[in-house]
Amino acid sequence: MIAFILSTLLALAPVNAQASDNAAFQGGERLIFTVHYKWGPINADVCNATFSIDDASYDGEKCYKSRFYGKVSKKFEKLVKLLEDFQSYTTVDKGIPLYYSRDTREGNYTLTDECKVNWNSHKLEAKIVTSSAGDISRDIPFSSTPHDITSLIGALRNMDLASLRDGQTLTMNLYLAPDIFPINITKVGTETKEIKGFGTVSTIKVMVKSAPNPNAGEAQNLSLNLWFSNDANHIPVYLETKLKVGSIKGTLNSYSGLRHEFTALQK
Repeated sequence: MIAFILSTLLALAPVNAQASDNAAFQGGERLIFTVHYKWGPINADVCNATFSIDDASYDGEKCYKSRFYGKVSKKFEKLVKLLEDFQSYTTVDKGIPLYYSRDTREGNYTLTDECKVNWNSHKLEAKIVTSSAGDISRDIPFSSTPHDITSLIGALRNMDLASLRDGQTLTMNLYLAPDIFPINITKVGTETKEIKGFGTVSTIKVMVKSAPNPNAGEAQNLSLNLWFSNDANHIPVYLETKLKVGSIKGTLNSYSGLRHEFTALQK
C-alpha cells in the first residue's frame, strides 16, 4: 500500500515554493478516498483512506501537517491486513520538510519510523523498527530534498503541472525507510476522468516511477499513476498502483476545506 499513495528539484526549482498565498491547499483540507483492492478472491472496496492537511508547528516553525491514513475495514480483516499512516511536517512559507513519521502493517509485516530532517548536517535522523530486521535506525545523508509520500504529494500539487510538456520528466528524491532513492515524475497529459459519485473531472495525469538502478527495497517496484484536478487545487482524484500482492485503485469520494473553487469538476 506504499505507493498509494503517495528543497531542490533537479529540473524545476520553484516546485517547493509553497508560499501561503500561492499554495494549492490550506490547513483544514480533507480528502477521503475509496480504496479498491484486487487480489485472489478479493475484488472489492476494502476501506476508506483520508488525506488531511492541518495548520501546525514543529520546533517553533509554522508548518503544514499532512497525513495519509488508511486501514482495511473489519469486513476484510481476516482476508488481508493493511494499514498505512504517513505524516509529515513541512514549512508553510517554502514547503521545506522537517519531520516524517510512518506506521505500516501489511499482513505479518510491520514498520515504524520517526525521522527528523536535519538541515544543518544534511542527514535524516531515522528511528526505524521493522518486524523482519528489528531496529535499523540510522543517519541517512542527503544532498537534495528527500520527500516522504505525503510531502511528495504536496510538492506535486504545488507544481505548475499545466506548464509541463506532455511526456516531460522531472526527477525527485523519495524517502521510504530505510532508503532515499530517485523517482521520475512524468506528465502523461490532460484527461477527462469519470469519478464515481462526482461526475466528469478535468485532470492532469502524472506517472511516478522508480528511476533506473534505485536502492534495494521498496524502490525496486514503485510505480504509481495519479490524476490531479486540472485547476488551482490539484486534488488527487484518482490513483492506481500494483502492490507486492495484488493492486489498488483509489477514488476520491468526498472533500472539504479546499483553498480554491473546484472548477475542474464538470457535473
